[in-house]
Amino acid sequence: MTANTSSPLPLSALEQLDSLVFISNAVPKSGSTILYNIQSSFLRTVAGKGPQNLDDFALAGVTPEGFVRNPHNENFIEKICSKEIYGGPYIFKTHTMINGALRDAFVNSGNVFASMTVRDPAEIFFSAGDNFRKTGEFPEFSDEDSGIEMIQNFFAKMLRSVEATSKLKTIPVVRYEMVTDSLFDALISSFSPDLSRLVLKAVAESNSDLKTALFRSEHRRNLAGNRRPEAEALTEAWVRIAEKLQDVRTMFGYPSK
Repeated sequence: MTANTSSPLPLSALEQLDSLVFISNAVPKSGSTILYNIQSSFLRTVAGKGPQNLDDFALAGVTPEGFVRNPHNENFIEKICSKEIYGGPYIFKTHTMINGALRDAFVNSGNVFASMTVRDPAEIFFSAGDNFRKTGEFPEFSDEDSGIEMIQNFFAKMLRSVEATSKLKTIPVVRYEMVTDSLFDALISSFSPDLSRLVLKAVAESNSDLKTALFRSEHRRNLAGNRRPEAEALTEAWVRIAEKLQDVRTMFGYPSK
C-alpha cells in the first residue's frame, strides 16, 4: 500500500483571516481610534464575524476595547505568533515603536499586519494639551517645553522605527487628514498590498461584497474628533509651536506654511 505523501491543501483566504492579527499603530491624538474602529469592523465583517472577543488576550495586556498596553510584552508577542491562534481576525490598537522582538514578530509572521497613523505634530501638541487640561491624560503636555520634547523624542522615534521596519515588510502610513476627509480612502490605504489581496480573495470566497462590508463598517464607526479649522491653525501660538516643531513636521510629511 502506497503512503499518502501529498502536501496539505493551502488555507483558504477565510481560513487565513481566522488567524490574522492587525496592529493599528499610531502617534497619539492622530485620529487613530476612528480608523481603528472601522478597520476592526471591516475586517471582522469580511471574515463573517461579529465584534471580537479579546478575553484570551487579557493576560497579554490587551484591554476589552483592543488597546495593547505594552506590545513589547513577551506574552503578547508569543500570543500573536502562536500557531494555535484562531477566532480572528484580531485587530489591536497601540502607540509604540516597532522594534526589537515586536519587529521580529511582525516581519517573520505571515499572519501579522500593521498600519501607522500620523498627524501634524503642531496639531498633536494642541490636541494633547487640551486633553491634559480636560482629563489629566498626557501630563507631558502640561507645559510647552515638555510637550515639544515629547513630540521631538518619542513621537519622532515611533515614526522612524516604522519606516525602518517597513523596508522589511510594508507598514502603510495614513495621515489624519485622510481619516477625517475620506474614511474609505484611509481604510484602503491602511492595508498593505498583501493584506489587500487577502481581503479581496476572502470577499470572493464568501460571496459577499465590499459595499456591504464598508456599509456595516461605516455604520459602526466613531466620528469623535474633527480637524482643527484652518483659521484656528494660523493663530500666533500655532505658528510659534509649528516653527519649533518644523523638523518633526517635515519628517511627518507636513511642510512649513
